[in-house]
Amino acid sequence: MTLKEFEKKYDIPYNIIYAATPYVRSTSTTMVDRDYPEKELMDAIVHNLAISLDRHKRYLEKYSEMLNRLHMK
Repeated sequence: MTLKEFEKKYDIPYNIIYAATPYVRSTSTTMVDRDYPEKELMDAIVHNLAISLDRHKRYLEKYSEMLNRLHMK
């Protein structure tokens, strides 16, 4: 499955899909319209999104604490 096909099928932004490609071996040798195994690509995307979500949750907690400190004064 190409990245564009994955993007259309799952309605995931292309840049999110592309960021997962270093972790998945392509099944074709062409530079354009390279094919990737759908399951492996999905697993890599899920992994990247989980890491990103965890990082952003930590940011939210940190920023919430800062806002609380400011409102308490």
